[in-house]
Amino acid sequence: MFCPQCGKECGDNEIFCLSCGSRLDANQMNGSSSNANPYTQNFQNMSNDFSTPAFMSSGSAEVVESKRSSSVVKKSIIIALIALLVALLGVFGFIFIKNRLERKYLSDNPTKYVFSSYQTFFNNSGTEDNDIFAVLNNCEEKGNIGVSTELNGNDTNAVGSFSSDMQFSYNVPENKYYFKSNFGAVPNDTSSVQNILFELYSNIDRVDFNFNLPDKSGQYYIEPGKIREQAENSIFSPAKDNVLNVTQEQFNTLIERVEEMYSKLSNGDSSKNDLEGLFDNIIKKIEQDCNVTVDEGNTTVNGSDVAVDTVTYTFDYNAIVAICNDVKTEFLNYLSENKDKIENYDEYRKKVEESADELISSITESSQAKNMVIVVKNHMRKDNNEIAKLEFEFKNSSSNSANVKLTLEFSRDPYMNIKITGTSGIFTASATLYKEVKDGTVSYVLSADLNKGGNTESQEIARLDYDDANGKLKLTFGGNSYVCDVKKDKNSVEFSFDIPVNSSYGTPSGSSVSIKIGVSSEPEMNTINAQKNLFGITKEEYENVFSPAESPSIPSIAGNNGMSL
Repeated sequence: MFCPQCGKECGDNEIFCLSCGSRLDANQMNGSSSNANPYTQNFQNMSNDFSTPAFMSSGSAEVVESKRSSSVVKKSIIIALIALLVALLGVFGFIFIKNRLERKYLSDNPTKYVFSSYQTFFNNSGTEDNDIFAVLNNCEEKGNIGVSTELNGNDTNAVGSFSSDMQFSYNVPENKYYFKSNFGAVPNDTSSVQNILFELYSNIDRVDFNFNLPDKSGQYYIEPGKIREQAENSIFSPAKDNVLNVTQEQFNTLIERVEEMYSKLSNGDSSKNDLEGLFDNIIKKIEQDCNVTVDEGNTTVNGSDVAVDTVTYTFDYNAIVAICNDVKTEFLNYLSENKDKIENYDEYRKKVEESADELISSITESSQAKNMVIVVKNHMRKDNNEIAKLEFEFKNSSSNSANVKLTLEFSRDPYMNIKITGTSGIFTASATLYKEVKDGTVSYVLSADLNKGGNTESQEIARLDYDDANGKLKLTFGGNSYVCDVKKDKNSVEFSFDIPVNSSYGTPSGSSVSIKIGVSSEPEMNTINAQKNLFGITKEEYENVFSPAESPSIPSIAGNNGMSL
C-alpha cells in the first residue's frame, strides 16, 4: 500500500507512514487501494496535520516524529531552493532576452537606434533639479506662451504709457489653439485712452474670433469644412455683393488654401503615417547604399573609457550618387501616392524632379566629389543607450587619409557636457557647452580652446547663470551682463526684465520698458462660442462692423533715437 500523504510505499500492517508520520487509511490497510498510483491521489495540503500529534504504537512515536520533522525541513529547503532558482532564471532570462531584443533592433534598425540615442541624451540632460529646461521640455505638444510689455513715459514729450499682452495656447493632440492680442495706450493728457483686443479659438471644424476696437466690436465663427459652399453664397463672393472687391481667381485661391489646410488637419494621422513611411523607406535605402555597419567596442569620452555600440556610415562617391537617386525615387513615389492631396501636382512634381536631377548632375561632374569619402561614426553607450561620441572624417579616396576630422563628445558626469573638436593639418580647435551646478546656481557655459603651434588659448565665450534661490537669470556675453527675474514651479517658468531709460536698446527718451515672457505646460484657452457665422453677415452689418473707418491713432512711441511702435 502507499501513503496518501507522501506517496511512499508502506507495509500492509503499518498504521502510520514511517516516512511522514501520517495515519494510514483503514481501507488501504485492507488492501483496497494497494494497486492505485500514488501520484493520481488527491493529496491534502503539505502542511495538513503536521502540527497534530500522531497516535503511534509504543516505542515508535519518537522515531516517526523525528523522521517527519526531518522530512518537513528537507521539503522546505528544497522548495526555497527551487523558488530561488526560478527567480534567478527569471531575472537572468529577462536580461538575456532584453539584450537579445536590443541587439536585434540595433542590427535591424541602426539609424533609428542612433536617433533615439540622441533623444535619450538630451531628454536626460534637462531633468536635474532646479533646472528651467525641465519645465520647457514638457511643452512639446501642449502649453501656453505669453509675452507682456509695458512702457512708462517719464517726461511730457513721450507717450504716457502703453501695454501689450500676447498669448498663444496649443494642444496639438486635440488640434485646439487659442490666440489673444490685447493692446492699450494712455497718452500723457489721458484724452484718448485706446484699447484693441483680438482673440481667436480654433479646433479642426470651427474657428471663433472676437475683436473689440475703440468704436467697433463683434464675434463670429467660420466652419472650414463648409467654407466653399458658405463663401460662394456670401457677400464676399465675386458672384454676390463682393464687398472685398476680389477677383474670381483670388477668391478661388483663398478658398483652396483654407480647404487644403483643413484637409491636412483632418487627415493629420494618415499624413503623419505616410510621411513616416517615406522616412523609413529613405533610411533603409541610405543604410543599403552606404553599407552601414554595427560593431561593439570602446571609445574615450571626456577622458573616460566607455563601452559602446558603434554604427558607421561610409559615404563615398558611389554611395552619394546612389542615395541621391534613391531619395529622388522614393519622394516621387510618395508624391504619386498622394497626388490627390497636392495642388498643381504635375507642375510640382516636375520641379522636384528637375531639382533632383540638377543636384545629381553637379555631383557626377565634380572631380572633388569623386575623390571624397565621408565616414560618420555614432558611438552609443551600452549601459544606457545614450549617444557618447559622434565622429566625422573627411578623407581623400586615393590616399585614404583624413584631411579634416570633427568630433562631438557627449557626457553627463555629473551634468551635460558637449565638446566639439575640429582637427586639420594646421590647427586643432574645440568648443565646449557644459552645465555646472554650484551652491544652488545652475550654469550653462560656452568656452573655446585653440591649439596652434603647440600653444593652447582658452576663452569663455558666454555664460548663462540661474540662481534658483533668488530667482535670477544672468547672461554674460562680450564683457556685459544682463539680469532678469525668474519665477518657476513644476509646470511653468516666467522671465521678466527691464530695459532702462536711455539704454542702448533704443527706448524713447525718458521712458523705460518692462517685458515678461512666460511658458507653461498647461494650455490656457478661452472658448469664444460666437453665435454668428461670418458668411451669413449682411452687407449692412458688414459696413457697420468691418467697413474701413477713421483708423484709431495709435500713439507714436518715438524718442531721440527714433524707435516707434
